[in-house]
Order: sequence, then structure tokens, then C-alpha cells
Amino acid sequence: MITPDSRVVNLKDDGSWEYLTFAQSSLDTLQAIKQTPAALKFFHGLFDIVGVRVLDTGETFTCVQTDTGIEFIDGINENSVGYTVQIYAYQAERLARYLQTEDIDEIEQYRVVRSLYEPMTSAALKNTGVLWFMNNPLISLLVNRKRVVHIELRSPDPEQENHVYYTLFGVSNKWLILDGHHGTPDRMLSMNHLDVLEMCRHVTTTLRTEGWIGWIRLAKWYVGWRKKVQSNLSN
Repeated sequence: MITPDSRVVNLKDDGSWEYLTFAQSSLDTLQAIKQTPAALKFFHGLFDIVGVRVLDTGETFTCVQTDTGIEFIDGINENSVGYTVQIYAYQAERLARYLQTEDIDEIEQYRVVRSLYEPMTSAALKNTGVLWFMNNPLISLLVNRKRVVHIELRSPDPEQENHVYYTLFGVSNKWLILDGHHGTPDRMLSMNHLDVLEMCRHVTTTLRTEGWIGWIRLAKWYVGWRKKVQSNLSN
């Protein structure tokens, strides 16, 4: 349970409770672990530099993808990170376990993608290259761009974790990603975590290479990808 002041409470079987605490800081925990190749493969291409705020401890640190793994650095330089996610200390502990395992199961993969999806998408929609892609008339015609898109991110096990819902909303030349479904959709997308990972990696690769040819290639790829995840509006 999360309190209004962002403290995590552990409810015991006997009806008592206590604040959830850990022996060391989230940063110390992450810096001390040995990262496995399988875990690094999962995170590869999801981000370059991302900031992390731990809500219940006040910690801030930065995750940097390198050729040999993920480096964890104290503090956040807002000018250098692609985006910042907000988590709790227990989620950082869970992340540390992910990075040490040889096999991240589906529900854990979903939890990672769910925590990254909104801040990652929101940051991308402020990027000048992405905005050019979203607003260019030729590309919009090529991909049959819609201004109100309802998005469902499907959990592999709804008994453990719920599906989550978003709305992609375009007004003039600005785009927003909103929690929940809002308005009457022009399009509906229903994605699993693997679909999101595929999209993220293609966008990240295009941002690194830049150039209008890369964005045209992304548009052509996107049309095929969307066919897999588009839902009937009557559903």
C-alpha cells in the first residue's frame, strides 16, 4: 500500500503494518549487482540515458546504457537524460533482481515496460525529430495519421497485473500521451509488452541515426507493425 506521502506500507497477516525499508540505498544495490547478458539483451535499445526518482526515499540517479552494461550514476542531469521515471524502492529492488537473472519472465517484462511506457512516450513526443515525424504532411498521409488513438497495454496475466490504458492525443502540432481512455477514438491499438519493445527499439535507432530517410523507413515499418496491433473501433 502507498500512503499519500509516497511511503510504502507492508501489511502483515496479523493486521499490523510497518513501513517498507531496505538495508541499503537503491543506488548502492544496483551498483553492486552483476548484470547478466540475458537481462542486458532485454534492456538493450530501450533507452540511452534515463533518470530515476525513488519516491519513498528521495533518491535520484541516472541509468546509462554502455557497451558493457547499464551504469548507475548518482543524481540526475535534466539536460542529458532522455526522460525520467518515478519508482519506489521496492521496484528498484525488483529491477536489481531482473538484472541478475538469466530469464526475465513475461510478467516481470510487462512490469518494466509498463513503468517506462508513459514517461518514455511523453519525452519522445517532445523530441524535435519525433515531432517532425508526427506532423510532416507526407508522412502523416503515408501512415494515415489519426489524432485520437486509444491504446491498451495488455498484461500477460491480469490476475497479477492489470491491463493499462492510454490516449494519444494530437492538437495542432502538439501531441500528448494521457492516462486512461479519453474522447472518441479515431483508432484503437491493443499491444503486448513485446509490441512496445519493438516500437521503442525502432524509434531509438531512428533517433540515433537521424535524417529524413530514417524517418521515412520508420513510417513504412510502422504501417506494417500497426496492422498487428490495431483493433476494430467497434470492440
